[in-house]
Formats: sequence, structure tokens, C-alpha cells
Amino acid sequence: MPKSKRKIIDDIKEYVGATGSPFAYWYIGVAERATDALFRTHGVNQEGDLWIFKTARSASVAHAIRDEFTNEFGMEGSHEAAAGDPTMVYAYRMAAHTEP
Repeated sequence: MPKSKRKIIDDIKEYVGATGSPFAYWYIGVAERATDALFRTHGVNQEGDLWIFKTARSASVAHAIRDEFTNEFGMEGSHEAAAGDPTMVYAYRMAAHTEP
């Protein structure tokens, strides 16, 4: 079920904070299918790596969330508009085997 901008920001901040790692060690993006982006595009391991995704109410909300995390919290992420209708926001802790 789609969530509000504030709820998704709070959920991601809480998840990252609970890991104890700085925001700068994380990548955030938007996609139509977060699992494809995480596990295929970026090479995140479903078991063992730290990752999260949430569904926003619209693509514009998803992009705004990504932009807030990259601009305000120092997460890595692309600032380009994703193709299609990317309402899913995903984040993962970058590792030697992930891209980036």
C-alpha cells in the first residue's frame, strides 16, 4: 500500500539508524520494481546485505524522497529521473560487491 512522503522518510531513517552506519554509506534510488533494481542492477544480496524499499503515492513523491536523502542526509544516488512510473523508493548499504 502506498505511503506518504513523511512516513517513508521516517521509515528509512529509522531503518538506517538502527544499523548504526552513516547515511553516506547508503545508496537510494527510485524504480518501478525495487527488487529488480536492488538485486539485479545493483547486485545487492537478498540475504546478508542491508536494504529496504517502500512504495510512494506517486513517482514525483518517490523522486522527492530520493532527493531529500541525497541532498539533506548525504546518501549516494542518481539525480536523474527514472523511466516509467517509478513509485518505489529503495535504499541499500553499499558494499564492495554492489554497484555502486
